[in-house]
Amino acid sequence: MTFFYVLTIKTNNNMKKIFGYLNLALFAATTLFITSCGDDEPIVNATAPSITESHDFAATMEPGDTITLKISGVKGSSSLKTIAVAENDAPLGVDRFTFGGANQVSSTFLLGGADTSGFSEKVLSIKLPAAAGSYKYSVTLTDSKSKTDKISVDVTTVALEDISSDTLYNSLGPLQGGLEFFVGTHVWKGSDANNPWKGAHIVDNGNSGDASNHPWKGEIIRHENTVLRKPATNVTFADVINSKQIKALHAAGTDIETLKLTPGGVFTAERDGIYYLVKVTDAQDDGKNSGDNSNLDWSKYEIKHKK
Repeated sequence: MTFFYVLTIKTNNNMKKIFGYLNLALFAATTLFITSCGDDEPIVNATAPSITESHDFAATMEPGDTITLKISGVKGSSSLKTIAVAENDAPLGVDRFTFGGANQVSSTFLLGGADTSGFSEKVLSIKLPAAAGSYKYSVTLTDSKSKTDKISVDVTTVALEDISSDTLYNSLGPLQGGLEFFVGTHVWKGSDANNPWKGAHIVDNGNSGDASNHPWKGEIIRHENTVLRKPATNVTFADVINSKQIKALHAAGTDIETLKLTPGGVFTAERDGIYYLVKVTDAQDDGKNSGDNSNLDWSKYEIKHKK
């Protein structure tokens, strides 16, 4: 804005100086007025937003589990704008979380509608990584004036026990084989006629006849109250990373009393509430149908279960 004015002065030099000072003061006042009209009033003692969370999951989980946090946000002096989700201080992939039941386009996403004024117990669901380790998940709330607040939670994931078993030998041979799954140990045949392989989950099924009647069957049978099942679908052993997956495979499977051994074959087992995923890693006929050191046919296994 520009002001023009004309002064006609018919006075002495002193009067001219006085009018000059008045003109300068008028110009300064006008400039101050224009500047003050053009700016917004600043927020005095502006307050930041606040964010809180609650959860009921344990501090130790399994890889691939999903954790949920209930997130609440309260606005400060300015409206709420964004939420950012991070894992170990790095942006979390959008395929690993949902907020308020919805997928997001980025690890930092805009709030909309009523949420800009605050929200209560919105559910943040996060899928934990496949690798065991320690993880920190942080959630940062930012308002329209870039003021922030942040919460974080720590989670440790523990991998399944993954065991290479002892050798399971022909039950009619000198090593009389049974196998226990929790630590994968060979179980010798005992003297208890009612339970000769006490503690074993499976027992080798021997020969097609007696100890002198070969060949080896190449089979196992369940023992005690162990439940063996064949999965309903093909299972890639390495892809099973937590006990919930094993339990689901077992629930969908079909009961089996005996299993013909095929290297690479996978089955599930359950006893006393513990679920096992078992892969046949090898099965070998000793090739001897008579004589000394016969009936040493054997098999080996890889076993997964919750620690």
